[in-house]
This record gives sequence, C-alpha cells and structure tokens, in this order.
Amino acid sequence: MSTAIVNHDEQRKQVEEALVESEQRYRDLYENAPVGFLSVGIDFIIRRCNGFICNMLGYSKDQLIGKPIFHLHPDSTAAKEQAQQVFKRFMVGEEVVADEIQLKCADGSSLWSEVTVKASRDSDDKIVGIYSTLVDITERVRVKEKLLQSETQLRALIDTLPDLVWLKDADGVYLGCNHRYSSYYNASEAEIIGKTDYDFVDEEEADSFTEHDRKVMLEGKPHRHETEVMFQDDGHLETLEIIKVPIHMADGGLMGVLGVGHDLTLYKRKEVIKTLTGHRAQALLALAQSEEQMGEAAFIQFGLEQMEGLTDSSASFMHVVHDEEVIELITWSDRTNYDKHYPVSGDSIWKDTVRLRKPVTINAYPENRDQGNLLQGQSGLKRLISVPLVEDGKVVMLAGVANKNKDYTDLDTESVQQIGEEVWRIVQRRRTENELNRFSKVLERSLNEIYIFDSETIRFVDANRVARANLGYSMEEMYSLTPVDLKPEYTFKSFEKLLEPLRTGVQQEIAMTTIHRRKDGSEYPVEVYLQMTDDELPVFVAIVRDITERRRLTEELSEHRDHLESLVKKRTQQLSEAQAKAEIANQAKSVFLANMSHEIRTPMNAIIGLTHLMQKAKPTTEQVDRLSKIDSSAEHLLSIINDILDLSKIEAGKLTLERVDFNLDAIFDNVRSLLLGQTSAKGLSIEVAQNDVTSWLKGDPTRLRQILINYAGNAIKFTEDGTISLRAKILEDGENEILVRFEVQDTGMGIEPDKLAGLFKAFEQADASTTRTHGGTGLGLAINRHLAELMGGEVGAESEPGDGSTFWFTARLGRGQGETLTTTAEDAVDAETHLRSEFAGTRILLAEDNAINREVALALLGGVGLTVDTAEDGAEAVAMVGEGDYALVLMDVQMPVMGGLEATRVIRTENADLPVLAMTANVFAEDRRACEEAGMNDFVAKPVNPKDLFELLVKWLTEPEA
Repeated sequence: MSTAIVNHDEQRKQVEEALVESEQRYRDLYENAPVGFLSVGIDFIIRRCNGFICNMLGYSKDQLIGKPIFHLHPDSTAAKEQAQQVFKRFMVGEEVVADEIQLKCADGSSLWSEVTVKASRDSDDKIVGIYSTLVDITERVRVKEKLLQSETQLRALIDTLPDLVWLKDADGVYLGCNHRYSSYYNASEAEIIGKTDYDFVDEEEADSFTEHDRKVMLEGKPHRHETEVMFQDDGHLETLEIIKVPIHMADGGLMGVLGVGHDLTLYKRKEVIKTLTGHRAQALLALAQSEEQMGEAAFIQFGLEQMEGLTDSSASFMHVVHDEEVIELITWSDRTNYDKHYPVSGDSIWKDTVRLRKPVTINAYPENRDQGNLLQGQSGLKRLISVPLVEDGKVVMLAGVANKNKDYTDLDTESVQQIGEEVWRIVQRRRTENELNRFSKVLERSLNEIYIFDSETIRFVDANRVARANLGYSMEEMYSLTPVDLKPEYTFKSFEKLLEPLRTGVQQEIAMTTIHRRKDGSEYPVEVYLQMTDDELPVFVAIVRDITERRRLTEELSEHRDHLESLVKKRTQQLSEAQAKAEIANQAKSVFLANMSHEIRTPMNAIIGLTHLMQKAKPTTEQVDRLSKIDSSAEHLLSIINDILDLSKIEAGKLTLERVDFNLDAIFDNVRSLLLGQTSAKGLSIEVAQNDVTSWLKGDPTRLRQILINYAGNAIKFTEDGTISLRAKILEDGENEILVRFEVQDTGMGIEPDKLAGLFKAFEQADASTTRTHGGTGLGLAINRHLAELMGGEVGAESEPGDGSTFWFTARLGRGQGETLTTTAEDAVDAETHLRSEFAGTRILLAEDNAINREVALALLGGVGLTVDTAEDGAEAVAMVGEGDYALVLMDVQMPVMGGLEATRVIRTENADLPVLAMTANVFAEDRRACEEAGMNDFVAKPVNPKDLFELLVKWLTEPEA
C-alpha cells in the first residue's frame, strides 16, 4: 500500500515538474517569439502582451497592460470602429480576421503591422476576448508604396508621351494604352481594355492590324512600318511610324505585343513644303517670264494651269467681285472642257468666300451643296477650294481649283493664294499701264499745253506735244528746265511763294495769266490753271491755254470802240456761226445715234430672226434653253437701245406726246398680259385696282404703258414672292382734266432711304451691283421722270428695307370717250396662221442688201407659204417690180447703188397702188416721215419681230380673188 502511494506521489511529482517545465517553455516561447502577441478582453482592455511587441513599439508591459487597445492607434476613434467591426465579424462565425493596420509607437512615430485576430472563448464557447499576433511590415509597406509611386510616375510619363502606346495580349485583346492612343479610338482606356480592334474599326482595317501583330509574334523581333490613320475624336489625319515589339513574361512565355506610334506628319509636311516651295517658285518665275508674251486672257489661262499643276486639280477658275455683291465669272481653265463647266450659283461657295473673307474648302461637295447648281447631265464637282484676293480691304477677285483626286489641304490653299495674287498683280499692273498709256495719249493729243513738274526740284517731268511745239523745246531739253525758265517775270523765290497755297492745301487751284518765253526768245500770253496732285509722290500739273488770239481780239475791241455797230454786226455773225456749229454738232449727235441704232439693229435682226427660226426647227431641250437665253439677251439689248434713243429725244426736246382717247382698262390688261410670263416664272401674282378713275381718258396711252411696264418690270426683278399691285386714283378732278396718280407696289427687298433720292437720275440705281444681278441700264426710271413731266406730273418712290417699295407717277389727262371693242373669232386668229391659210403662194419682193438678213427674211416668209423674190439693191428692185407681178414689196432703206427711198419714188411713178413696206434699222421719227414722204405705205423696224411682220403683211396684202 505504502509502495503504491510512494509511486503515485512520484508520478504526480513528475507530472507537476513536467507541467512546470512545459509552462516555462510556453512562457519562453511567448516572450521570445519573433512576432508580437496581445490578449485583449471583450472590453478592449489589454490583458497580456509579450516582450516582442513591447520592443517593437517601445512600450513597457506596464504601459500596455490595462490600457485600451485604441491607445496603440494614431486615430483612436477609427481604431475603436475597426475593433467593433472585428467583433461583429466574429459574431457571424468568422474565426480569423487578418488586416494591415498602423500602430503608434511610444516615441510618437508609427509603424505598419500585419495583424491576425482570433476569438478567445470560454468552456461555453462564449467569446470572452481576442488573441492577436502582430508582425512588423513597415518596410514591406514602404517598398510597396515606393513601387506604387514608381508605377504612378511611369504611368504619368507614358500618358504624357506624344506617341501612341498600347499593349495587347497574344489574342489581340487590349491590356492597356495611354491617353494619346485613347484619342485615336475616341474611347477611354477602361473602354478599350478587354476589347479588340474589331470593336473600333472596320473588318478590313482590323485584319491589317492583326496581321502585323502576328508577324511580330511569329518572328520574335520588332517590326516597323508607316501608315496614315484618321483619329476618331476629331477626324484629323496623321502619318504614323508604327513600331511593334513582342513582350515576354518572366518565365519566357509570350505575353503579347507592345506598340508605339510616332507622328511623322510634321516631318512629312516639311518634306512636302520643301518640294512644293520649289515648284511654287518655278510657277511664279514662269508667270513673270510669260507676262509680256501673252494677252490678258491667255495669261490668266496660263495662271490657272499653274494652279492646277501645283494642286493636282482638274479644273480651276477666276472670278471678279464687284462691290462684294456681284460675282462675275472671268473664266474656267481650258482643261475644264465645256461639258464639264460648273455654273455654281452665286449664293454658294462664292458668296461664302466673299462673306468670310477667307479661303473656303469643301472636300465633299455633293454632300454640302445643292445639285441644282450644276447643269443637268454634266460632270459634278467633288472637291473645291475658293480663295479671296483682298485689295484695300475689299475682296476683288476669287481664285480656285476643283476636283483633286484626294482631299485638299492648307498647302493647296496656299498655292492657289500665291498664284492667284501674282496673276491679279500682273493683270492689274498691265491694266494700269494701259490706262496710263491711254491717259498719256489723251494728254499728248490735247489742244492745250499741259506741263507736269516735280514738287521738290520744280523740274519738268513731262510736257505734251502742243507745249513742246509752242515752246520749241524737245522733251530731253524740257527735263533740264523749270517753269521759271519759261516765265521771265518770275524768280525761284517768287515762284515758290506762288506755289505755297497749293503745298499747304489752302487752295486747290491757282488761275492766272502770264507770259511764256519760247526757246527762240519770243513771248506769248497764256492763261494758266495750276494744281497739285495728292499722290504719294505729288507733282504739279499746269494746264496752259495760249490766249494770243483772245488778247488780240480784246485789243481789237479796244481799237474799234468807236465802230461799235460794225463790231456788233461782226460779233453777231460770229454768234450765228457758233450757233450753226452747235446745230451741226447736235445734228452730228443725231446722225451718230441714228447710225449707232442702225448698225446695232441690223445684226440684231439676224440674231432675233435666226433665233426664231431655230426655235421652230424642233430643237433639243438644251438648245431651247440656250435659244431662249439668246432671245432674251437680244430683247434686253434692244430695250437698252430704245431707252438711249428715248432719252436722247427727250433731252433734245424732240419727243412729242399723243393726245388720243384710250381705255385705261385695256392699258392695265395689256401690261398684265405682257408681264404674265415673268410673274408666273417667279410664282408672283398681279393685282389691279382703278378705284374711282374712269375707264376712258385722253392722253398718250403708249407712254403711259411704257412707264407702267418700266415700274412693274423693276418690281418683278426685285420681288421673290408675294404680289405686284397696279393702282390708279384721282388726285384732282376738273371739268375737262383730271390729275391721276398711278402706283406700282411690290413685296420685295425694299430700298435704303438714302438711295431713294438718286433713283430717277440717268444711269443710277439703288445699288450699282443690281445692274449685273437683275439687269437694266439705269435709264428706265430717268425716262419715266421725263415722260411724267411731259404729262404735267411728277414721279417718286416710297420704300422701307425688307417691306417692299411703291413707285408712283402722276399725269394730267383729259376725259375721253369711246366704246369697248369686242374681239371677234377672226381677230383671234394669229397672223402667221392667217398668212399660211389665206395667202399661201402669194408673190412678194424682198429688197435687202445684207445677205444674212436676206436669208432670215426668206426663211420667215417662206415659212408662212409666201413666194419671195429678192433684190440686193434699189435699182434691181425697181427693175423687178417693172417686170414682175408682186402683191407687196418689203424695201430696206439703206442699200448700195440705189437706196430704198429713191427706189420707192421711182416705183410710185409707175405703180401708185403697190404696197411698199419699209423694213429698216432706221427707227427715228424723221426716218418714218422720210419713208412716208417717199411713198412707202408702212414701216417695220429692225430687228424684226416675226409676229409684228406677219400682222403687217396681213394688213397690206390683197386677198386673192375667189
């Protein structure tokens, strides 16, 4: 028993010793472990800690045990929240929580620790605290932060590179890219990563990128090539040098392809500019060398060829700009064949260039412009540059090129600008030289002496022929002389004093009489008008009139003071001669106008006649359009001639008005029908209101109609939509006479107030540019004013810009009487049809010396079935009338051998009843009277209107016997 007890005690003792030894080893392990240990209660108070953590943080155990765990964190509030979160995680069943936290050391510094936390539980598995192990990872965090900083810096460096940088894996999936590359695809890096090129570009382009990548990975070495790409962020193009290299992982496996794109655009541009500069210099030299060898039109064509060559274009053009409103086409280049001319409307690129005052480039013309601007069926514009040339702040010309095979660049614009400016400079210089030459000729041929002398040296720089002849000096001798050498009574000092008012601007002109001394010493009296130019290099200009004869007459008057009666008689004779000369001059003016009218009307007769014939010959649609334009242009020219003749008659006092009864309703109906075609073409309507004006009046209906048509025609030109209103109303109502106000109102663009005052002057308009835009001579309103004044009235206009205009005139008219005529069915049949049906085969004689007009007349008359014989002069016409049986004679007035008037007189001696109709370009009233006095029955003015001619033939032809 005792032995058993002893053994038991021995075993217990051994166990106790073993426990003590185990506990000691645990304590030693706990204290000397290379990690920190903390035991924390549920109240977050530190219960135990080992020496490692004390050494790590610099605290003693007494400073830690019994203190809140938050004491070890720089931010105790944040630490408390963090500890609470840990307990919550334990409560939901999490066993171990690991985290990185920052701890506060005893000396105030801090360190980073990796903390592993495990719950401490009692026998009932209730959490009573936590066990924590702490490892100092400060160095690791520092290295990590340094690596992160380094990575950030590297990333920033890559993003700031001007080159494109990207990385793809072996399957072509993007792993990353810099900002520059993001702009290429117009997407962020996050949007690009994980995608391939097929997500951003078309399949063909993506295939090309993939093929290059595969080649790099297959060959295992860098690959380099150039390509032009378009950036999707703004659509600009760049020429890039692409370098791709294979990227491998640490174990040697292939990661993918790294790409770098370097912009070569600037380098390439410099190369292009260098080459282009040489070509431009050659082109400018060629222009300089050819300017004296070509006429202006050929030189402009040569300049256009240079523009096309420098820009690789297939068409080019130049336009002149008038007042920055009207743009006049000078020419397209010869290479632009007729079927490729592009009549682009004035409101498109041309207008944009003038408005912006800078080059306009359109590289997709069909997508930006109305196709209606181009001739139907013609080649279309693809690309176009229009460059303005500015002079003294105004756009004076447009130059441009078209249809390059690829998009135009700013270098092309520079080339067009340089060549265009050089062509314009040379053309303007040549024109200036021509003007100076003409001016010099005028000076040289002047009947007065003209001198030009330098403002500084006062030496002569020029003198005209009369001056040199009167003085007896050659021009070479004049260069060494001054005005003082010609004026014996002047010294340099006194002459400078004379010039002083001109130099200072106090006087614009000095008039004086003085004496000139010739080379041979003789003297003669002169009257001098002296001026100074305001040019950059001013000169003095003297216009000198030899008054020797005037002075002689003055002296003669003094000598014959006692013989006043005879002197008055002599002077009266001189005045009569002067009046005769004036009448001769006036007659010469009339003869000139008559000749001008005749010479213009004769070829116009052929133009209008041939146009009429071609219109009836089943022309093509295009020919119909062109013939219509020829016809309207000829009618426009004829209206200009008529306006000039009317104005000439008015100014000469030779225009007389009729005084006949007429129906005002018929006047308005006639005006409306004449303008119906123009208004219908523009979608306008015409309204007529006579208010209380009686229908029958007495006056000149032709001139009233002329004024109304002039006003209404202008209204149509300047109105794009709306209504043209014709009105008449009584202003004064007398027993035998009334004052009527006629108005034409439109809904057009209107007129600026400061332009209204000058509208009714000859050759003036509200805007000079409208002469070309809308047509007209500037005479119509002036003629209206004169006609209204002849009718005892006046004219005027009222307008507001944008609100239309009202043009009016007044006329004093008598009260008329008459009855309204009804139109019969027979009247309604047109003259051409009447001739063809009733007078086919009728034989008439045509006397016309002009071969073309003869051909036109034969075609017109033959076209209605008449049988026509021709005579080429008056003598031949007389002979043919004597031998043949003619129903009518059409007689030209001006013919060789024997004129039409003389031929008619001869015919009348034998045949008093044969109708003889004058067909002539002489249209003055005196011409009509001369025709009537010679025995002609009626008058057809050239150019002949076929309708008027046929109506006159119907009137005078005798109907064939039944």
